[in-house]
Amino acid sequence: MATAEMAKMLDELMGRNRNAGPGDKMPDITWEDQSVCRYYLVNFCPHDLFTNTKADLGACPKIHDDDMKNAYVHAPDSYKKENCKDEFLRFCQKMLNDLGNKIKRAKERLLLTQMEQAAANGITPQQQEEIEEKIKILTDKINVLVDQAEQAGIQGDVEEAQGLLKLCDQLKTERDDLKQQIGLKGSLGQDGQFGPPKAMEVCETCGAFLIVGDAQQRIDDHLMGKLHVGYARMRATLETMTDEKRRLREQREAQKDKELEERWKSTRLNSSQD
Repeated sequence: MATAEMAKMLDELMGRNRNAGPGDKMPDITWEDQSVCRYYLVNFCPHDLFTNTKADLGACPKIHDDDMKNAYVHAPDSYKKENCKDEFLRFCQKMLNDLGNKIKRAKERLLLTQMEQAAANGITPQQQEEIEEKIKILTDKINVLVDQAEQAGIQGDVEEAQGLLKLCDQLKTERDDLKQQIGLKGSLGQDGQFGPPKAMEVCETCGAFLIVGDAQQRIDDHLMGKLHVGYARMRATLETMTDEKRRLREQREAQKDKELEERWKSTRLNSSQD
């Protein structure tokens, strides 16, 4: 992997034909060549998103060239261009499907851990279910308050927005206390200090485990991390391209329906004249 990444870096610095002699004839490669990365042509190469993360795909074995990307973008619509987009969408969708399965397993593992912790804490399954329902209600209220605060801010009512956000913080504290209730009463942490473990949750974007109520700096670091940003970009790009593809398909279908209707009207007109 290190050799492939080094070769790719040299290609970017010195060109793909860096080992060719002065009199050697260079092959004429276009964006349609199989050696060119189709993902890079369409938007971005997933291999570049997760370097040095748990989702690292390694160096892309194909060519990344901005001139070829520009040629692809300005090339007329064709089956080959559409095929490139389809390949890109399939690859991204597969990665997101795998991520969805990972998130599901992580949530199941976290739920099992919480149930074990609740049992150790003397909380019955019914009590835990009631606590989880309260947490859900509080989460819904918090989301509503955040939306209302945003609207108040947009309308220039700063005092109202601040009041709503303060109430939102109070509900968050109440929710965090409920989440702590289904944690163990005490354990020896990694720092050697005895105390209650941190309640955990699974990030819906990248599948990482997060500490509930963690310091804002750590939350910001996570949100700006390469893994989180990479999956967020992939999901947003997939949604945008899928919506655009659906919109174009609907336009083509509408155009076909219009043409058929015009033909039908023309046929009726000709029949009536005869």
